[in-house]
Amino acid sequence: MFKNFCRDQSGNITVIAALSFLPILAITGAAVDISFAMNKKQTLQDAVDTAALAAIHEPNNRKAARIFIKSLKAKGFNAEDKLQVKSFKRVESRGKVTVKATVKGTHDLAFSAVLGRSETDYEVATSVVGSKKISSIRFVPTFGSGYLNKEFELWVVRPNSSISERLATYTWTSSAPITLPNGSSPGWLNSSRRGAIDLGNYTEFYMTTSITDPWNTYTREQMVEVYGEDFKLSSREPGHGDHFFVNGQQLAINEQVNFTRDFSCDQRNQDFEWEDAPGLAVPGTDFRFRVTAKCDAVDPETIRITN
Repeated sequence: MFKNFCRDQSGNITVIAALSFLPILAITGAAVDISFAMNKKQTLQDAVDTAALAAIHEPNNRKAARIFIKSLKAKGFNAEDKLQVKSFKRVESRGKVTVKATVKGTHDLAFSAVLGRSETDYEVATSVVGSKKISSIRFVPTFGSGYLNKEFELWVVRPNSSISERLATYTWTSSAPITLPNGSSPGWLNSSRRGAIDLGNYTEFYMTTSITDPWNTYTREQMVEVYGEDFKLSSREPGHGDHFFVNGQQLAINEQVNFTRDFSCDQRNQDFEWEDAPGLAVPGTDFRFRVTAKCDAVDPETIRITN
């Protein structure tokens, strides 16, 4: 058959073959164009996700939008890509931050132009969310009571460190082993830090309570039973969870007082009541404090792409 094709002088078969080859070439070219367009779309998707991750840290929406666009340009997208940011929005609500964006691009077609189509549009969207992180707190003791002297200390744990850093100390000093008619005891509160306390870069923050008995009110056995051998409780120590009453409720034995969970970025002032000696005192009368948390940054550990 091939020999006959070569000897044929009429030209009909050559014309037919050429005409048959054109659709095959067009289909192949279109497939190549589609492949390039899909790669372009995926590249844009990656760039848009990265740009949204960069923009989530800027609290001002307009500035965040500029960071978003600048990041796209840094990824190599230019005027030839005919990018259009169709929508961009950064929203803060209930301690959460969300960045949503939609970007449209245009890809020039190389082979499909013979079919009358010179370009194609593509569109990508992204959604990035993260939780706001407490950056500073204003910790104000408002009430103290009890026969025992107590030292409340505020600590932070820094990244890649096993040693905690003490930021502030608050003391309750008992002045007499008596109970007043209102259920309190005479004494006074002192604070080593006033005003807002910058927490800096941290993984967690917690409190400890150290107890001394200036009046020998209780036996050593009673003290050890409640506080342990060192007469010290930590809010991050699950084994002593049941020794804390927080706002009138006793914690479970394996529960921690997680400040990063209990302090809200949206609620300006939060009042807490602590009692750390169940069975030895009335819950809710030991130590009271007011906390104002300020949240300026998004916690990098919570940021994720949700689209």
